[in-house]
Amino acid sequence: MYGEAGVGKTNLVLWLLSNLSRTSGLDVVYISTEGPLYTSLLSRYEFPENALFTEVYDINNLLQVVFKIYSFKRGFKAVAIDSINNFYRVEVL
Repeated sequence: MYGEAGVGKTNLVLWLLSNLSRTSGLDVVYISTEGPLYTSLLSRYEFPENALFTEVYDINNLLQVVFKIYSFKRGFKAVAIDSINNFYRVEVL
């Protein structure tokens, strides 16, 4: 998903992950490339124990985390990266 800053993309993704994990019992992952900013939004949603939250700080760290997630036996069914564009913006500058 793409849009201007502040329109609610992070809220929408957190809402979707929350609903998937609560109603369907799916294991979900939220990966932030922008630090812990998302943590202030978590209190708006209910996340069971099958939700994983992590932060990455460069493209290599992101790749390590993604490979690690897919190696878990839990079988995460939904992975959100917020924002995938962040590292591309840094590399262009």
